[in-house]
Amino acid sequence: DTLEKLKVDFVALDFDDKFYPSEKDLRRLFLTFEKGDYPMLIHCRVGADRTGMVAALYEQVYMKKTVEESLEQLTFKNWHVPLFKPAMSDFVRKFKGINWAMNEYRVCDSEFKTYRDKDNDCKN
Repeated sequence: DTLEKLKVDFVALDFDDKFYPSEKDLRRLFLTFEKGDYPMLIHCRVGADRTGMVAALYEQVYMKKTVEESLEQLTFKNWHVPLFKPAMSDFVRKFKGINWAMNEYRVCDSEFKTYRDKDNDCKN
């Protein structure tokens, strides 16, 4: 009710901090970045893991930061503990840009099986 009253758009993405994002959610994230209203608030339950991954991807694509620079979003300084949620920083390292995210990324590719949700309907 409050968001509606304030005319604030809310976009919920179904990221899980234990797994790589689905193709659908990754595309939806970048569509939100491309078409959404700014300023934009990014948050998850804790505000460290999924938030850090999303902020790191944003920094790479829109702020032209390097992978290493963007990985600062996924450090203990921002309450992220890579040992507990390694999928987030691993995905940031594997990320290959917005075109890849929108057109080529497939969570069922073998390089993503380490942190792929076991409920995903992949054949490999």
